[in-house]
Amino acid sequence: MSDARRVLAEFFAALPQRAHVLALSGGMDSRTLLQVTAALRAGLGIRLRAIHVDHGLHADSAQWAQRCRDWCDALDVPLDVVRVQVTRIAELGLEAAARAARHAAFAERLGDDEVLLAAHHRDDQAETFLLRALRAPGYDGLAGMRPLRRFGRGWLARPWLDLPRAAIQAEAERAGLDWIEDPSNADTALDRNFLRHEVLPRLAVRWPQALASLALSAARAADLLALAEPEVGRLPARHRDLDPAVLDARVLDLPAGTAIAVLKSWLRELALPLPPAASLREMLRQMRDARADRVPQVQWPGGVLYRYRSRLYATTPASSAPLPACDWLAQAPLRLPDGRVLPALPGLFDAPLRVAPRRGGEKIRLHAQRPRRPLRLLLQEYGVPPWQRAQLPYLWQGDTLLAVGDLFLDAAFAERLRDAGHAWRVESAPQPG
Repeated sequence: MSDARRVLAEFFAALPQRAHVLALSGGMDSRTLLQVTAALRAGLGIRLRAIHVDHGLHADSAQWAQRCRDWCDALDVPLDVVRVQVTRIAELGLEAAARAARHAAFAERLGDDEVLLAAHHRDDQAETFLLRALRAPGYDGLAGMRPLRRFGRGWLARPWLDLPRAAIQAEAERAGLDWIEDPSNADTALDRNFLRHEVLPRLAVRWPQALASLALSAARAADLLALAEPEVGRLPARHRDLDPAVLDARVLDLPAGTAIAVLKSWLRELALPLPPAASLREMLRQMRDARADRVPQVQWPGGVLYRYRSRLYATTPASSAPLPACDWLAQAPLRLPDGRVLPALPGLFDAPLRVAPRRGGEKIRLHAQRPRRPLRLLLQEYGVPPWQRAQLPYLWQGDTLLAVGDLFLDAAFAERLRDAGHAWRVESAPQPG
């Protein structure tokens, strides 16, 4: 039995999960993983299906998808071909943007406790280690790719991560396989390709064990990470607010390395992308050194961090955008663009109400026998952060402000709700995953 088959058979025998999904790009590595896994599945009692992601970045991508279909049909492996739109290229770069789109497609289609199989090997791990080292990510980044980790509702596994690419190529040639050659893999303008074609071959001439040594360094960093993760995972809990997206700002007083570890662990818990490694210390400095009466803000692709009073708030940039104005016939619920829902108010109003973002200068009457109060002062008293104030839906009947989210209600409006047996509650937007 070849090394590729033996390693894969041992992996499946040790794993309790039986349902597997193969990430099939069509390149040599994933094509070989498909062939070997399909051959082993009956003897090992595993179920196998495949997903091919068409990024639409090459003129031949539809032909590549068809070749994947043909291979899977011949092996009786169900295949799901997913066409994705690669966005945020300017922010992340083409490689990272394509990877983000691909991973999102995989995560969305992975079932409970299913295992996504990726064909990464030892040479890929060496490239990843060196690429991340050049970007100064810290020890957790240097740990490289993991053989098995949580992903979506299931798992992401790389059973060939300790196997050299040469062993996979030998298996592919022995089986007489064909595969797709993506011409972009030769483009040395891309960082990984530059390392693969220009840097690592020269290192291997001087140090023949260079790839193995780099991959081993990643494994040793992963060992250190495994020791540190339990303690790092406990650190955010010591500083967390009732809202999981809020952290006590006293975390900024910790030693810089510890504070950064807490912030990274917290952002991972919130499923937010991590800021670039070089930005983390600058983020920490800005949050720590800003005056108490300021509201510092740091934004990076996919995330934004604020400090307000004695709290840190993390969210996505999209969730910080103000709501658009619209008219609402209150006989039916109103779904806002961000997924929140205003409750139906049947029989209460004959004319449409107006839902709008904050304009400034609003006042609201909270008690029937008292004058209207400036909304600005109420929001400050209740500690509503400035960026959240624009996100609140403001409900108007003509020139009368009826409600501000479900924080403040006009006294007469509240009385009408009680008389009609209605409750005013803004339903939260559903959370992904």
